[in-house]
Amino acid sequence: MIGKLEYLISGGDERLLLDNNQLNSNFVNPIESIFSINRGSCTCSGITKEGEKRFSEAIAKMKNENFDLIWEDLRKSLKNMISTTSDFEIFIAPSGTDLCYYPILLEHLKDPLANITSIVTCYDELGSGSIKAYSGEYYFKLNQFGRILPSEVKSFNKKVNAVFLPSRDEKGEIINHNEEIKKLIAAKKKEDRFIVQLVVGSKSGIIDDLSIIDELAHANVTFVIDACQYRISNKLIEQLLNKNCMVAITGSKFFQAPPFCGAFLVPKTKTDELLKTNQINTPDFFKNIFSYYDFPEVLGDFRKQFLKIPNKGVYFRWVLALEEMQQFFALNGKQVDSSIKNWRKTVLQEMNKYPCFELMPVNKNNVESIISFKLKVEGNYADYETLKVIRKILAMDLNKNEIDSESILLGQPVEYPGGAFLRMAIGSMEIRNYINGEKSFADDINAINIISQIIPSNA
Repeated sequence: MIGKLEYLISGGDERLLLDNNQLNSNFVNPIESIFSINRGSCTCSGITKEGEKRFSEAIAKMKNENFDLIWEDLRKSLKNMISTTSDFEIFIAPSGTDLCYYPILLEHLKDPLANITSIVTCYDELGSGSIKAYSGEYYFKLNQFGRILPSEVKSFNKKVNAVFLPSRDEKGEIINHNEEIKKLIAAKKKEDRFIVQLVVGSKSGIIDDLSIIDELAHANVTFVIDACQYRISNKLIEQLLNKNCMVAITGSKFFQAPPFCGAFLVPKTKTDELLKTNQINTPDFFKNIFSYYDFPEVLGDFRKQFLKIPNKGVYFRWVLALEEMQQFFALNGKQVDSSIKNWRKTVLQEMNKYPCFELMPVNKNNVESIISFKLKVEGNYADYETLKVIRKILAMDLNKNEIDSESILLGQPVEYPGGAFLRMAIGSMEIRNYINGEKSFADDINAINIISQIIPSNA
């Protein structure tokens, strides 16, 4: 009999696999959280307490019902929660990184002979495999079907011209790339197809200037909005869908489902175009990525090209995400905003007490539930590799450093041209706990104090 852990680490790439300590590469066991302070919801989390009961119910339901039906029920629940006014369909993927393949697939099917150019902003603050995915290459060795890809199978047989634009300059200032994007498109042939991927909530909370969507609203430009952190309102998602943008979200960042689960929100105008391509054979490259069940029911004939293998792992991860989403969206919006602002104010005030913390620049629209900071040691900033060591110590080795505290999970370090930084990020469950009075900001104050203690001896 398959247990809960086996379900949660199945149906995805090698990042789900556990080491000898039963932890993944981010020091997380999906069903057994070891962290008394979790501020790593921008990277990944374990199962929430509320999710435990829902998980058991979902397993029982799967034994008694048709997988096709329960999967479509979950898709409909997610769709209704996101928007009741926008007309769109939901495409599923094992992770946020896998969602990067959908725009390439859709553009290819629309015009198999056209050249495709992907323009990707904030590439250095996206998922680790996004560069390969947007270039039309496999980022993984193990696919959702549990199959190891042959070493000679690497990329889509059609050239994808990928242009990657950094999030920050050497000083850490956020870059607005709108003018550069316009020039890149103007320099190409008119018959070429363009995918422009903008970010609404990067690893450090950057929100791109979205005014370019209206400025380039012509037929051969497809806008993809990376909202995988899902730290934005459903109202903004509705607005983006109504502008004919495709939107990528996950349930395993802000909403703290176990890693990973992705969803691609596609306006009806786009799925209508896809319905016209039923006679076009999908390249085998994509059949190693997506399954029959990843596509919505409306694409019945099209999805028959893909393997009809139920991905129970991603289904259960989305069940857990949806449980948390429903609880979070039931909260009073003003209370949520107030709690996030109070959390941010508390953390910034506490960091200001210690000379080792230096905040990264933000823009006026930056997501407030992520705080990014450099660490300074004896006048020098800790580099990326040093920050990785510090993050591991906080998660695994505090006792070895004679610090009496349980483990602390932070977000992965991020590199930029001038250095690297760490991140503290609260998730939906922590916000609910603040509002319900079950938690205070004392955990954050404690975490900041502990970080300041371990730096002199480890950095």
